[in-house]
Amino acid sequence: MRIAIGTYKYSRIRLKCTKDADVADADAAILNRIERAAADTSNPLASGSRWVSRRLHRYWPYGFDCTIVSEEGMRDLYQYMMMRQHGERYSIMRDVFKQLIHAVAFLHSADITHNDITPKSRMQIMLVNYDHVTPIAYRMASSRDVVRMPPPAGTIGYDSPESFALRTIDLRARDIWAIGMTVYTCFMGFPLYGYVKVNHGTWQMLREEYEEELASLYRAHRGTNEHALVESDAWEWLDATGFMAVDTLMLDPRFRPTLAQLIEANPL
Repeated sequence: MRIAIGTYKYSRIRLKCTKDADVADADAAILNRIERAAADTSNPLASGSRWVSRRLHRYWPYGFDCTIVSEEGMRDLYQYMMMRQHGERYSIMRDVFKQLIHAVAFLHSADITHNDITPKSRMQIMLVNYDHVTPIAYRMASSRDVVRMPPPAGTIGYDSPESFALRTIDLRARDIWAIGMTVYTCFMGFPLYGYVKVNHGTWQMLREEYEEELASLYRAHRGTNEHALVESDAWEWLDATGFMAVDTLMLDPRFRPTLAQLIEANPL
């Protein structure tokens, strides 16, 4: 079973769980927790929620929805995705950045954290613009308290070679910043596989529109560690076409903004 928690019409956050019997109960528990949070009138992130179809779809403010997707449906989607992936360039919807942050906030308001996802699970973000399907997937957990640094090329994520160093980090902060890192790679125009291909027009547009918001996020690195940014080279760093950006975002979350700071910097 897959639980898809989406933000806006063209994006999805998918919590993909295996079919193992011991995972099925956990899947049901997560879905029930989401339902309770959506129905909680005291939850500001769920106010005004409405139920469309109890069995298939559940809608929340900002266009949130929860859908159970069949294995066959996902297989068809992946076949289509791989057809479109070769040689395609894509643009990113302008409000996805803010929407994703609030989607994570909603998950946490439902008290759903990394520990609720099994080690076999994967989270995927699918950003869809017109007929371009652009998934960037990463492994939520090969174990519960360590993360591997991303590989130098290929799928952006935690599914890395054994040779990469392990580091213990805060799980909730990792989940938050995994979202941020993924959105950033989308902004830079990374493909699903292969080396970096920057979509300059899209990145320039988003950079101009979100300059203050993005700058506020990266300013938080200053003075916190040896990889800290300074104001003069912040945008040169952001425009780099290598994976240095991903490496930096994977640093210890103690040196990054909190969820509250993210939401404050990016109000709807």
